[in-house]
Amino acid sequence: MNLKKELYELVRKDECVFDFIQEYALDGLWYWDLEKRENIWINKKMWEVLGFGGEVDSKNTSSTIDLLKRNVLEPFARSYTAGKSEQGKPVKQIINYTNKDGTALSMVSFVLPICNKTGESVRLLGAQRIIIPEPEDQVRISEAKEKAEKIEARYRTLFENMNTGFVLFEVVQNEQGKPVDLLILAANKSFEKTTGLNLRDAIGKRLTDVLPGIEKDEADWIGTYSNVAISGKSHQFEQGSELLGYFYSISAFQAEPNQCAVTFLDITERKLGEKKFRESELRFRKLFEDSPNGMVMVKKDLKFFKANPAFCKMTGFSGKELQDLTFADIT
Repeated sequence: MNLKKELYELVRKDECVFDFIQEYALDGLWYWDLEKRENIWINKKMWEVLGFGGEVDSKNTSSTIDLLKRNVLEPFARSYTAGKSEQGKPVKQIINYTNKDGTALSMVSFVLPICNKTGESVRLLGAQRIIIPEPEDQVRISEAKEKAEKIEARYRTLFENMNTGFVLFEVVQNEQGKPVDLLILAANKSFEKTTGLNLRDAIGKRLTDVLPGIEKDEADWIGTYSNVAISGKSHQFEQGSELLGYFYSISAFQAEPNQCAVTFLDITERKLGEKKFRESELRFRKLFEDSPNGMVMVKKDLKFFKANPAFCKMTGFSGKELQDLTFADIT
């Protein structure tokens, strides 16, 4: 069915339809079949308002049609299909819409139900008017936009220059819904410093492409962050990566469903220091325990704290018996 021709015929037969178009159709006109909802006609002016140059074949702009239906048409359709309507009484509604080039628009949408003989709405005829802000409103909008841009720039500077690394992941799932990878959506400069990865090479890439073999890392980065992104449960922990050669103090939380934001601090130096201390302690303990010479550790009050086997053999006391004794007690 050619809806445009049908509308021409309707205008010719019904004076109220003609009056409606003449009065309201300033910035766009559309005609929608409620019985076959995939069937819709939109005039040239309406396409221009939506950001397209001239009338466009709906087959080539299905996403725009879907958006228009959700934001403009469906709310009216629910009202009119719920019961019978009275033809000739248009309804007014304010619609906020973002057109093809990203420009935000506010439109007044006037909708006229077209009814069959039983009074049921079978078509909707819509006319649009763009709301143009008053000069003082435009000034306020401009000032608010400038303020928002300054705040965004301030936080962007903070984000880029903070000492803590930051990365935002999105979970990649296979056909069975199992997490198999992480997509890097955003990161800051400290991300480069603490991982050794280049931001330009990482943003928009999968983690397994940027770090081949990461899926086999014992740290299980993909599993850990995917669980946070899906469950919404935050997680704080310390973890080392054999692949990267770093240790991190990590805080992970769900930014949005299926996304995980991660802040991390390089604690490699501290961890290596702790490791050296433990190794040194083990060496001293072995030397202390295995020494053929009697050795003893004492507290500030000169009482024995720990004695090695050689000292116990020399004195005839067990290590437990020597605790809290002094040299004066055993001589």
